[in-house]
Amino acid sequence: MISGIILAAGSSTRMGSQKLLLDIDGLRIIEKVVKEVADSGCFDEIILVYHEEAVKNAVSKYNIIFSYNPMPQLGLSSSIKAGIKAVKDNTNAYMFFMGDQPFINEKVIKRLICEYKKSQKSIIVPTYGGNNGMPTIFSSKWKENFYQLEGDVGGRTIIKSNIGEAAFIEIEDDISGMDIDTKEAYKRATEIVKNKL
Repeated sequence: MISGIILAAGSSTRMGSQKLLLDIDGLRIIEKVVKEVADSGCFDEIILVYHEEAVKNAVSKYNIIFSYNPMPQLGLSSSIKAGIKAVKDNTNAYMFFMGDQPFINEKVIKRLICEYKKSQKSIIVPTYGGNNGMPTIFSSKWKENFYQLEGDVGGRTIIKSNIGEAAFIEIEDDISGMDIDTKEAYKRATEIVKNKL
Protein backbone atom coordinates (compact mmCIF):
# COMPACT_ATOMS: atom_id res chain seq x y z
CA MET A 1 0.00 0.00 0.00
CA ILE A 2 1.38 3.39 -1.04
CA SER A 3 -0.04 6.63 0.33
CA GLY A 4 0.17 9.80 -1.76
CA ILE A 5 0.84 12.92 0.33
CA ILE A 6 0.44 16.31 -1.37
CA LEU A 7 2.06 19.16 0.54
CA ALA A 8 0.01 22.31 0.00
CA ALA A 9 0.15 24.33 3.24
CA GLY A 10 2.73 26.94 2.21
CA SER A 11 2.03 30.67 2.30
CA SER A 12 3.61 31.49 -1.10
CA THR A 13 5.70 34.35 0.31
CA ARG A 14 7.99 34.50 -2.74
CA MET A 15 5.00 34.75 -5.07
CA GLY A 16 3.21 37.42 -3.05
CA SER A 17 -0.16 35.66 -3.37
CA GLN A 18 -1.42 32.08 -3.05
CA LYS A 19 0.31 30.42 -6.00
CA LEU A 20 -1.66 27.18 -5.72
CA LEU A 21 -4.82 29.01 -6.79
CA LEU A 22 -3.27 30.47 -9.95
CA ASP A 23 -4.58 29.17 -13.27
CA ILE A 24 -2.54 26.85 -15.49
CA ASP A 25 -4.17 25.49 -18.63
CA GLY A 26 -7.70 26.04 -17.32
CA LEU A 27 -7.16 24.55 -13.87
CA ARG A 28 -5.75 25.90 -10.66
CA ILE A 29 -2.21 24.67 -9.97
CA ILE A 30 -3.26 22.60 -6.95
CA GLU A 31 -6.09 20.97 -8.91
CA LYS A 32 -3.73 19.98 -11.72
CA VAL A 33 -1.53 18.19 -9.19
CA VAL A 34 -4.42 16.50 -7.36
CA LYS A 35 -6.03 15.43 -10.65
CA GLU A 36 -2.84 13.77 -11.95
CA VAL A 37 -2.23 11.98 -8.65
CA ALA A 38 -5.86 10.80 -8.47
CA ASP A 39 -6.08 9.83 -12.16
CA SER A 40 -2.91 7.73 -11.93
CA GLY A 41 -4.86 5.13 -9.93
CA CYS A 42 -1.67 4.25 -8.05
CA PHE A 43 -2.68 5.12 -4.51
CA ASP A 44 -4.74 3.43 -1.81
CA GLU A 45 -5.24 6.88 -0.28
CA ILE A 46 -4.35 10.47 -1.13
CA ILE A 47 -3.79 13.05 1.59
CA LEU A 48 -3.71 16.79 0.97
CA VAL A 49 -2.00 18.84 3.68
CA TYR A 50 -3.40 22.36 3.65
CA HIS A 51 -3.64 25.52 5.73
CA GLU A 52 -5.84 27.87 3.71
CA GLU A 53 -9.49 26.92 3.29
CA ALA A 54 -9.42 28.26 -0.29
CA VAL A 55 -6.84 25.62 -1.22
CA LYS A 56 -8.97 22.87 0.31
CA ASN A 57 -12.09 24.16 -1.41
CA ALA A 58 -10.35 24.20 -4.81
CA VAL A 59 -10.07 20.39 -4.72
CA SER A 60 -12.99 19.45 -2.46
CA LYS A 61 -14.67 17.49 -5.26
CA TYR A 62 -11.90 14.89 -5.28
CA ASN A 63 -12.04 11.76 -3.16
CA ILE A 64 -9.06 12.63 -0.98
CA ILE A 65 -8.31 13.00 2.72
CA PHE A 66 -7.64 16.49 4.06
CA SER A 67 -5.11 17.08 6.82
CA TYR A 68 -5.00 20.57 8.31
CA ASN A 69 -1.62 22.05 9.24
CA PRO A 70 -2.34 24.76 11.83
CA MET A 71 1.25 26.03 11.92
CA PRO A 72 2.86 25.99 8.47
CA GLN A 73 5.21 28.75 9.64
CA LEU A 74 7.14 25.98 11.41
CA GLY A 75 8.33 24.91 7.97
CA LEU A 76 8.05 22.00 5.57
CA SER A 77 8.65 19.46 8.34
CA SER A 78 5.32 20.43 9.94
CA SER A 79 3.42 19.61 6.75
CA ILE A 80 5.23 16.29 6.32
CA LYS A 81 4.30 15.29 9.87
CA ALA A 82 0.67 16.35 9.33
CA GLY A 83 0.58 14.21 6.19
CA ILE A 84 2.10 11.12 7.79
CA LYS A 85 -0.24 11.38 10.80
CA ALA A 86 -3.22 11.18 8.42
CA VAL A 87 -2.19 7.99 6.61
CA LYS A 88 -3.44 4.51 7.49
CA ASP A 89 -1.21 2.53 9.83
CA ASN A 90 -0.76 -0.31 7.36
CA THR A 91 0.75 1.81 4.57
CA ASN A 92 4.07 0.53 3.20
CA ALA A 93 5.35 3.76 1.70
CA TYR A 94 4.76 7.49 1.29
CA MET A 95 5.00 9.32 -2.01
CA PHE A 96 5.42 13.04 -1.36
CA PHE A 97 4.23 15.61 -3.90
CA MET A 98 4.60 19.37 -3.85
CA GLY A 99 1.37 21.24 -4.53
CA ASP A 100 3.12 23.67 -6.88
CA GLN A 101 4.31 21.20 -9.56
CA PRO A 102 1.56 21.55 -12.19
CA PHE A 103 3.37 19.47 -14.84
CA ILE A 104 3.76 16.33 -12.77
CA ASN A 105 2.08 13.55 -14.70
CA GLU A 106 0.85 10.00 -14.56
CA LYS A 107 3.80 8.68 -16.58
CA VAL A 108 6.37 10.00 -14.09
CA ILE A 109 4.30 8.83 -11.10
CA LYS A 110 4.02 5.29 -12.48
CA ARG A 111 7.70 5.13 -13.43
CA LEU A 112 8.84 6.09 -9.92
CA ILE A 113 6.45 3.62 -8.28
CA CYS A 114 7.63 0.89 -10.64
CA GLU A 115 11.25 1.66 -9.71
CA TYR A 116 10.36 1.51 -6.02
CA LYS A 117 8.64 -1.86 -6.35
CA LYS A 118 11.50 -3.50 -8.25
CA SER A 119 14.32 -1.81 -6.33
CA GLN A 120 15.91 -2.99 -3.11
CA LYS A 121 16.16 0.65 -2.06
CA SER A 122 13.82 2.24 0.51
CA ILE A 123 14.01 5.75 -1.00
CA ILE A 124 13.34 6.76 -4.61
CA VAL A 125 14.40 10.23 -5.78
CA PRO A 126 13.68 11.62 -9.27
CA THR A 127 16.38 13.77 -10.82
CA TYR A 128 15.81 16.40 -13.49
CA GLY A 129 18.89 17.45 -15.40
CA GLY A 130 21.00 15.86 -12.66
CA ASN A 131 19.25 17.74 -9.83
CA ASN A 132 17.20 16.00 -7.16
CA GLY A 133 13.51 16.80 -7.32
CA MET A 134 10.01 15.67 -6.40
CA PRO A 135 7.95 13.56 -6.00
CA THR A 136 9.96 11.26 -3.75
CA ILE A 137 9.04 7.87 -2.33
CA PHE A 138 10.03 6.73 1.16
CA SER A 139 9.36 3.38 2.78
CA SER A 140 7.29 3.77 5.94
CA LYS A 141 10.33 2.53 7.87
CA TRP A 142 11.45 6.19 7.81
CA LYS A 143 8.36 7.33 9.70
CA GLU A 144 10.15 8.10 12.97
CA ASN A 145 12.94 9.93 11.12
CA PHE A 146 10.33 12.25 9.60
CA TYR A 147 8.81 12.90 13.03
CA GLN A 148 12.23 14.01 14.27
CA LEU A 149 12.57 16.71 11.59
CA GLU A 150 12.26 20.33 12.67
CA GLY A 151 12.01 23.58 10.71
CA ASP A 152 11.92 24.10 6.97
CA VAL A 153 13.50 20.78 6.02
CA GLY A 154 12.12 17.71 4.33
CA GLY A 155 13.25 14.32 3.12
CA ARG A 156 16.49 15.74 1.73
CA THR A 157 18.03 15.52 5.22
CA ILE A 158 17.15 11.83 5.49
CA ILE A 159 18.45 11.15 1.96
CA LYS A 160 21.77 12.86 2.69
CA SER A 161 22.29 10.84 5.86
CA ASN A 162 21.28 7.53 4.25
CA ILE A 163 22.55 7.85 0.68
CA GLY A 164 23.05 4.10 0.34
CA GLU A 165 19.32 3.58 0.85
CA ALA A 166 18.37 5.80 -2.09
CA ALA A 167 17.95 5.16 -5.81
CA PHE A 168 18.16 8.19 -8.09
CA ILE A 169 16.02 8.02 -11.23
CA GLU A 170 16.71 10.46 -14.05
CA ILE A 171 13.49 11.81 -15.58
CA GLU A 172 14.01 12.99 -19.17
CA ASP A 173 10.95 15.23 -19.10
CA ASP A 174 12.48 18.13 -17.12
CA ILE A 175 9.26 20.14 -17.21
CA SER A 176 7.40 17.60 -15.06
CA GLY A 177 9.67 18.50 -12.16
CA MET A 178 9.16 22.25 -12.48
CA ASP A 179 7.77 24.06 -9.44
CA ILE A 180 6.12 27.48 -9.38
CA ASP A 181 7.76 29.60 -6.70
CA THR A 182 7.96 33.03 -8.31
CA LYS A 183 6.10 35.24 -10.76
CA GLU A 184 8.84 34.53 -13.30
CA ALA A 185 8.33 30.77 -12.93
CA TYR A 186 4.57 31.20 -13.32
CA LYS A 187 5.06 33.24 -16.48
CA ARG A 188 7.38 30.55 -17.85
CA ALA A 189 4.80 27.86 -17.03
CA THR A 190 2.00 29.70 -18.84
CA GLU A 191 4.29 30.07 -21.87
CA ILE A 192 5.01 26.33 -21.84
CA VAL A 193 1.26 25.63 -21.92
CA LYS A 194 0.75 28.16 -24.71
CA ASN A 195 3.49 26.58 -26.81
CA LYS A 196 1.97 23.13 -26.37
CA LEU A 197 -1.40 24.27 -27.75
